[in-house]
Amino acid sequence: MKQSLVLDTSLPLLDIPRLRSIRALGEPDDADGFFKGLLTIFFERAPALLADLEQAVAARDAHRVEKLAHALKGSAGNLGAARMMHFAERLEAIGRSKHLTDEVGLLLEALKLAYPETRGELLKHQ
Repeated sequence: MKQSLVLDTSLPLLDIPRLRSIRALGEPDDADGFFKGLLTIFFERAPALLADLEQAVAARDAHRVEKLAHALKGSAGNLGAARMMHFAERLEAIGRSKHLTDEVGLLLEALKLAYPETRGELLKHQ
């Protein structure tokens, strides 16, 4: 797969309508606290998941890639982090296929590049 297709930065970092709906899930008197709690969990979890994914890719462990990418996809999706969710979903599918292609490394790099940008954008919405 061509690198430009894998690293498609035209995908939005955030799904703003989804982000708004997630913020609305909190109790009316604590909506900000609920959302900030989700952000804290994501900011703690995502770097660890990315590091573990890097190890799994290096070890060519397709099952672990699938499981870690699934966890990252869910964490990103819970906050409307669309670009990260997309890349993680693709990594998960490749891991599930048990055939780790060169695309895995490109997707991992795309995720690692998307995280700080996503973090910055999420912080603007807290």
